[in-house]
Amino acid sequence: MQAIRDAGLAIPGDISIVGFDEDLPSRYVNPPLTTVTNPAASLGAAASRLLRGALQGHIALEPAPVLPVLSAMRDSCRPA
Repeated sequence: MQAIRDAGLAIPGDISIVGFDEDLPSRYVNPPLTTVTNPAASLGAAASRLLRGALQGHIALEPAPVLPVLSAMRDSCRPA
């Protein structure tokens, strides 16, 4: 974010920024950072089921599960 400001650009006026994995500092930077987060527990549970099935000789014919991400919309993004 500092490099963008150093280049004379504004956030979100000139460029929008999205971070990955919600962490405490993202709420307190200026402007507060929009973030997306994968549901780690659900991903781990899905991976465990697939691995358990593979170890039992089952071939996964279904596509990998698609899990929703969590988003925290803050001031680092604006509509196009």
